[in-house]
Amino acid sequence: MGILFDLKKKIDDTININNMDKSKIKGLLVLKTGFSLAPIKEDTPDDPEKIEKLKKAIAEILHITNL
Repeated sequence: MGILFDLKKKIDDTININNMDKSKIKGLLVLKTGFSLAPIKEDTPDDPEKIEKLKKAIAEILHITNL
């Protein structure tokens, strides 16, 4: 598994554990990063730029900084 997929899984887990509005959170992440998480699969190649954008968005939106 790649880093992007791991981050997507962490987002999904956080949303589910905290009973958050999935559409709202993922929409905010799309707005902050400029890309959708939907096409990210286990074999998706990692893109350093996307990883950094996603980490910043996760920190801002979900308040998770230990990534």
